[in-house]
Amino acid sequence: MKRAAPGLAGRAMFLRYRIIAAELRALGIDTNCAPMADVATAETHPFLLNRCYGDDPMTVAAAGRAAAQGLLAGGVLRTISLAIRLS
Repeated sequence: MKRAAPGLAGRAMFLRYRIIAAELRALGIDTNCAPMADVATAETHPFLLNRCYGDDPMTVAAAGRAAAQGLLAGGVLRTISLAIRLS
């Protein structure tokens, strides 16, 4: 997977979700079921790959944290969404 510069990725995620929060609040929505904090693996379905923030747990955690902080800064409560594979 492609990776952004470490310092810029977190800031970009924060800003992206801060903008999303502003759009949601403008519609009267104060909760969002995001971010999705799945770690991509070889078994991840292609449909979900574009929703994964990476294949490294630390990278995914940092991106998820930045997204959650962006939502909260915009006055939107967030939930962390996970797709768990049971086998």
